[in-house]
Amino acid sequence: MHVRAELHPDAVWELRHTCTPAEAADFFCELDRVCSDPIRHSELFHDGTVSRYVLRRFSFGTAVEKIAVFHYDGNVVRVLRCRPAKPKRLRKPREPGAPGGP
Repeated sequence: MHVRAELHPDAVWELRHTCTPAEAADFFCELDRVCSDPIRHSELFHDGTVSRYVLRRFSFGTAVEKIAVFHYDGNVVRVLRCRPAKPKRLRKPREPGAPGGP
């Protein structure tokens, strides 16, 4: 079952001002993949500076890995933040049609 996605204004700002067009395109590909099965295609995330609750995250980017932190309530994936992963590491985007891909 495909769920809806919503972007918090902070996430939109971060996508527009800190990501390249290729990274933004990869973000939306990964977001679509996560929306197809949010639990299976994401990981648990906890950072007290973002929320006192445990959230979820997925990776995106074309060179340095970035993460999107989101809340999933069973119906909607709400992306709260997008930021570089800590520690910094390189990421190769998933090929369309590859195992685990869209």
